[in-house]
Amino acid sequence: MNSVLRKALSLLLVLTLCAGAALPALADGGRLLYGNTTELTDGFSYRHAIAYNAAGKLLETHTLTVSPDSAVQPIVIACDTIYGGMTLKQAAAWAEGLGYNVVAGVNADFGYWSTRIPCGMVVENGVYKSSPDTNSVLAFGPDGAFLSLAPTVTISLQPETGDPITLTHFNKTRTADGLYLYSEHFSTVSTRTSGSGWFVRLRIEDGTLSVGGTVRLTVDSVLQSDQAQPIGAGYLVLTAQDEANLESVCARFAPGDEITLTVTPSDERLTDAVWATGYGNTLVYDGALYYPDGWEASIAGVNPRTAAGIRPDGTLLVRVVDGRSSASAGLTLMDLALQLMDEGCTYVANLDGGGSSAMGVRRAGDDTAQIVNVPSDGSLRSCPSFLLFAAPADSDGQAAQLFAAEDGIFVLAGSHVPLHYLATDSALRTADAPGDVTARSNGLGSVTDGVYQAGSTGGADVLTLTSSARGLTGTATLHIISRVDTLRAKDAVTGRWAASSVSLDPGETLSLSLVPGCLGRSVVFDEDAAVWSVEGEAVTMTQPGVFTASGQPGSSATVTGTLGGRSVSVKISIPVAFTDMAGHWAAEYVERLADSGVVSGTTDTTFSPEAAMRRCDFVLMLWRAAGRPEASAPCSFTDVPADAYYAAAVAWAQQAGVAQGSGDAFDPLGQLTREQAFTLVRRAFDALDVAAPENAPALAERFADAADVADWAVSAAADLAAMDVVSGDGASLLPKAGLTRAQMAKILCLVLDARK
Repeated sequence: MNSVLRKALSLLLVLTLCAGAALPALADGGRLLYGNTTELTDGFSYRHAIAYNAAGKLLETHTLTVSPDSAVQPIVIACDTIYGGMTLKQAAAWAEGLGYNVVAGVNADFGYWSTRIPCGMVVENGVYKSSPDTNSVLAFGPDGAFLSLAPTVTISLQPETGDPITLTHFNKTRTADGLYLYSEHFSTVSTRTSGSGWFVRLRIEDGTLSVGGTVRLTVDSVLQSDQAQPIGAGYLVLTAQDEANLESVCARFAPGDEITLTVTPSDERLTDAVWATGYGNTLVYDGALYYPDGWEASIAGVNPRTAAGIRPDGTLLVRVVDGRSSASAGLTLMDLALQLMDEGCTYVANLDGGGSSAMGVRRAGDDTAQIVNVPSDGSLRSCPSFLLFAAPADSDGQAAQLFAAEDGIFVLAGSHVPLHYLATDSALRTADAPGDVTARSNGLGSVTDGVYQAGSTGGADVLTLTSSARGLTGTATLHIISRVDTLRAKDAVTGRWAASSVSLDPGETLSLSLVPGCLGRSVVFDEDAAVWSVEGEAVTMTQPGVFTASGQPGSSATVTGTLGGRSVSVKISIPVAFTDMAGHWAAEYVERLADSGVVSGTTDTTFSPEAAMRRCDFVLMLWRAAGRPEASAPCSFTDVPADAYYAAAVAWAQQAGVAQGSGDAFDPLGQLTREQAFTLVRRAFDALDVAAPENAPALAERFADAADVADWAVSAAADLAAMDVVSGDGASLLPKAGLTRAQMAKILCLVLDARK
């Protein structure tokens, strides 16, 4: 794709899902759905894009673009020490504490899982902190960014007599593979070595350990030990474990000896590198795919990604691709390479991805960089090193560039949006916006007294922001849509999502509000654009979205809200009380679920709380709680009749991976055991919008019969126990016992209370 078309697409939003128009094709076979670029300062921008990939799945990307003449510069931070990791937010805060003005950042090198030691090289502000150890390097020097393919960095120690002693392992975990050198930057605790070995402690007399540099040392002590040794500021430790059979090298050192250390790279360009990080596979080198047959097979498939690309003019593109979710599938290594080549990159490095992929950006109104993507772990992962971007640190507090808080939002055609103007100073820190800021539409809407009104035509309206008194400008893009792709109803009082069916007592009122969405993001709209209707005699609409139960017990009505070409309905019933729940321990749970339409009685007046729970009925209740989603095809279970009252629920459950059955059978009328119920409800967490607990304790820590839980149910039972959803009889979990309808109500009610 040529650069002119690429730039045009960066400012254009054409939506099939949301606007009903044809989508522009991308050169890689995908189709762009949404693209919003924010120029944070000259030569430094952040772009958020959503597209269909070539396979027709959603793909969400986040890209930082840094020109070589930008005041924002890349830096590499390897946490506080090489040993142990940090999250992206922690690393940015650490860098801020060192005096850097961090405006953005991503995860960088792969690391060893247990220690978080980076696999590859680290150079931090000219200081050599970790060796490449056969990994390639992304480096930044006076001439900009470059890739160095698997360089060797040799450390040479010249004793007072004899030949020099050479090694390449620096600040890595010691093994029997030769000599290792440690500096204070490895760990503030010790060398963290295990097993017996010898150690030479070297005091730094003059010089800084840098690539291409020289350091004068004096031997402080020599010892043999099976314990890790402290390093300390101003010292180095040379060591080898006994299995390396290098005692003859140790014998060449004695306390008081003077040593000269030199660091020599195989790639001379690294001598001038101020910042450097290791990375995984080289995807593109000198404009061509680089040895794709050698890319690591275990990560070559579709995954979340972090990558860096370099254009011929020195512009750096850093991209995070979300993955492993319905909102974004991820990319293969090959698609990632082709995507960045298509955007003009002649060099591309694959940084650590998967659950590590994270991007933070500090925009106007933010005090610190905020995470802009959705890490696939559900939270930030601790990583060994980070590629951060720092702006000039001096902050004068005077507005230098204008923004609008509404930049990038979706607006329903014809709706109004009050604009909130923001500004940043020369250090990209939030400053007070001038009082005379005005905005001008490019023709898809209009701005009057600071309020934007969207026109009737869909597209990206790029507003021009101006402060005449200060001579400042800026832009903001509002994306106008005529259709939404999701519409949900929310209880306007509690703020919870409204169930598809609820119960009201006579005279009780339900207030509903509509929440439209497009590509997983919220949509701004005028309240009077929502149209409400009532079918049935149970309720009366006293004002738009407000419904009062005015009918007789046993009556029902369906209320429907319509907005942006979509509708959502809620069935409201005035229930008849269950006579067999009076005074029962599960009465509250049953009443809440009945009110929301999730459960119904065995008759019009009874619930039968102690009756056995059947598999089909439990799946039916999960389906109702999930909002009665529609499956794309009937289920394949041979024992589920197509006309059964639970058929739609089982079809959804099978398609969503909630119900798996045994072979071709589901046994819908079979009694549900407690461990089966645990597994079904845990599999439904995503559909119910429930977050799983982190690091759930082992079942054996709480229940004497933990060993009785089937292997396939252990994880689900542990999660539910950690959430206090299930507790058994206190001492035992009773996994093989049947589940009663009352127990089902408690489990399901507590799970729904844990919704995000």
